[in-house]
Formats: sequence, structure tokens, C-alpha cells
Amino acid sequence: GTLQPAETHSVTSSLSYDIEEILVEVGDTVTAGQALCILDATELDEKNADLRKEISETAADDAKSLARLAEKLQDAIDDREDTLTKNNQTVAEAEAAYNVANADLETAKTNLATAQSAVLTQLRDVVFGGYVIDEGLLSRILSESDAQRLNDEGAFAQYNADLGIDMLDMIKSNTMLQSWLFGDYANAQKALSDAEGTQSGAYSTWQKAIETRDTAYTTGSKSIETAQQNYDDQVTENKGQAALV
Repeated sequence: GTLQPAETHSVTSSLSYDIEEILVEVGDTVTAGQALCILDATELDEKNADLRKEISETAADDAKSLARLAEKLQDAIDDREDTLTKNNQTVAEAEAAYNVANADLETAKTNLATAQSAVLTQLRDVVFGGYVIDEGLLSRILSESDAQRLNDEGAFAQYNADLGIDMLDMIKSNTMLQSWLFGDYANAQKALSDAEGTQSGAYSTWQKAIETRDTAYTTGSKSIETAQQNYDDQVTENKGQAALV
């Protein structure tokens, strides 16, 4: 008769490859985990080789990407520092120009005070024979604002009204005398006005330079933050690719 086994089991593989070699024969005793055959893995090896090649190429591309991002990050840092250096120089130059303008303004104020004193001296000693004119007469000779500035130098004593009016008429009718008396004073007033305008403009330029510097630094810092984030993201991605190799 023919012997039949008490139990039979079908052995299958999840891989659809040809069998290259059978390692057991009918009747052999086998144990769990024992290899029963060798599959032809030529196709699988080729696929694995292609996959490793693809992963290697991807890793190389990732490394290049990381290098480019590192370069961009350094460029962002360098650009911010270069811009900051240039803007600091501009701020320093603007501040120096403001300081010069401020000194010029103080000089103009001093010169105006000197011119004011000279006008008073000329009016008193030359035109009015040593007498001090009263404030009302001075106001008629000069504009009210000019008279007020001159009056700040000291109070005016009462002077002979008739003589004052006569002298006022003479001054008004003599342009050369007016120029001699008030020319330097008028020039000093204009110089002061110009100095005030220059100082104001220099201050505005200085403040704008500071604002430009600070704005550029903030923009540069944001560029660095973006570049750093891109670099960090690439590092994380590269680590994930490396784990697949």
C-alpha cells in the first residue's frame, strides 16, 4: 500500500521569484525558521541596487542643497553686517555734519549779538552824540522785531524827542547811513537764519540716517531668520534621507 502523512502544509512565499535551489528533500525533518529553498534574487538585487543608487543621488543632491542654503545664510549675515557698517558710517557723517551746523549756529548767534551791540554803540556814540535813545525811537528806526532784539541788550533812557525825530528823518533819507549803521546787523541776521535752516536740515538728515540704518538692520535680520529656517529644514530632511540608506 501507499503511506499518507497525517498532516500536510503548503509552503508559500510572498515574493514572486523563481526558486534557484531547494535545500531539503522529501522525508527530511525540518524545524521552524529553517530555510527550505533559495529564491532567485537577481531581479530583487537589481531593484535594490537601483534604489540605493537613487537614494545616494538624492543624498548628494540634498548635500548640494544644504551647501547652497548655508551659503545663502552666510550671504544674508554678511549683507546685514556690510549694510550696517555702511549705514553706521552714514549716521556718523550725518551726526558730524549736524555738530558742525550746530557750532555754526552758535557762532551766528554770537555774531548777531556782536552786531546788535555795534548798532547800539553807533547810534549812541556817533549819531546821537553819546546819548542813549529811547525804545520808541529805536522801534521807528528798525522793525519792531529788530528793536526788541536790540532792546534785550539793555533799557533805553529817554532822549530828546525833537532831536530824535530829526535824526530819525535823517537816517530814513540817507541809504548810505542806513547801510553803514545796519548793514552788518542785517547780514548777521541773515547768517543766523541760514544757520538755523542748515542746522535743522542737518538734524533731519541725521535722524533719517538713523531710521534708515535701523530699518535695514531689521530687514537684514528677518532675511537671516528665513535663511536659517531653510537651512535647518534641509538638515532635517537630509537626516531622514540618510536613515533610508
